[in-house]
Amino acid sequence: MCSNENKIDVSFLLRRSQTNKEGKAMIYCRVTFNGEQCNKGFSTGLSIFPDSFDYKRYRVKSEADNAEVFNATLTQLEADLYTVRLQFEAKKKKVSAKVFWDTYQKSQNTEPEKTLLEVYDLYLAYKKTTKGKEAVTHETMQAWNTRLKNARNFLTSVGKEHILPESFDEDLAHDFYDYMTEIAQDSDYISRQVLGVRTVLHYAVRKKWIAFNPLQYLSYSRKKPKYPEHLTLLQLQGFEIDFGSRTLNEVRDCFLFLAYTGLYHSDYKKITNESFCIGVDGRLWLIDTRTKGDSQEYGDYYVPLHKTALDIWEKYGRQVDKLPFRKQTPESLRKYLKMNALAVGIEINVTPRIARKTFAHIYLNDFKVSEESVARMLGHTDTSMLKIYARVEETRIADDTKNIPQ
Repeated sequence: MCSNENKIDVSFLLRRSQTNKEGKAMIYCRVTFNGEQCNKGFSTGLSIFPDSFDYKRYRVKSEADNAEVFNATLTQLEADLYTVRLQFEAKKKKVSAKVFWDTYQKSQNTEPEKTLLEVYDLYLAYKKTTKGKEAVTHETMQAWNTRLKNARNFLTSVGKEHILPESFDEDLAHDFYDYMTEIAQDSDYISRQVLGVRTVLHYAVRKKWIAFNPLQYLSYSRKKPKYPEHLTLLQLQGFEIDFGSRTLNEVRDCFLFLAYTGLYHSDYKKITNESFCIGVDGRLWLIDTRTKGDSQEYGDYYVPLHKTALDIWEKYGRQVDKLPFRKQTPESLRKYLKMNALAVGIEINVTPRIARKTFAHIYLNDFKVSEESVARMLGHTDTSMLKIYARVEETRIADDTKNIPQ
């Protein structure tokens, strides 16, 4: 036998565990060259019912739909691979599987296969753009970077840092979930890390880098709290003390302003002096448009200023640039809020988002504002989202129904 002979083996297989909604499975091609596997199977772009495949002939059964076209495609693919082998045979040159595979890909004018982590990097680069609704805030990008870091650490820990996107199946996703339980306690947080991979794989499908998302049907039940966490009006009033530190007092003012206006911290950073204007009742209102991401408009909000919020606005000279903690990150604000909460004996985790939930709670139950008005002040177009922030308590129901005869 000639020492320069190159041996090739081409086989086609189905991934029966990865069927689409119609029950069809993708046909993959696996190539072995000189005893070394070139890949773990690349998609042919053809999907069939599993019982329509002849596993001995590596072809679609003749009675199946589109069998003739599909088999012609597989035969042509096989011929293209053998043609590349013959090119090396003509040169009497024995090469490695990598050289063969790179040459084949070049002949097909295709890009080298991307690893999952490479696709993840490309997805985050795409998220950073300001095109359309994909534009995201700095805080959201930080969350995505954390997801990538966790995914990278997991894949490295199991020796799969070079895994291809289509090979990250549900079994591996569950392993990732188990891995994250050693790092974090919050099941919702853990789910977001794993489902982040599913989102990245959706992106790979849209870019036609893979034909099918192996995590398409993966889902985790979100753990919902029985009742949204918030401060009571009494606790909020207890925040209005001197904390003995300029920084903590500025954090106090920022939190109180958020709690009495219902703003997200991201919207607090974007308000302007023009956002403060006289409302229909002659009082000072905060009127602006909520944004989701850096540019996408999300909804208008109309908030008559509470006395505490108005006092803070006056304290800082009616200039938004002087309002505290507008330029800092939510992470920095959360760090100091823990100190404030500890000082006044509040046990729940006080965050900027808790301020928004506190606003919804006290306006709905203590100030007895209607659900429709509270939703509008939050920037929502209807009341369906209000249940995430607050609910009507029994004391409000009792007060609303006190004139009903009994």
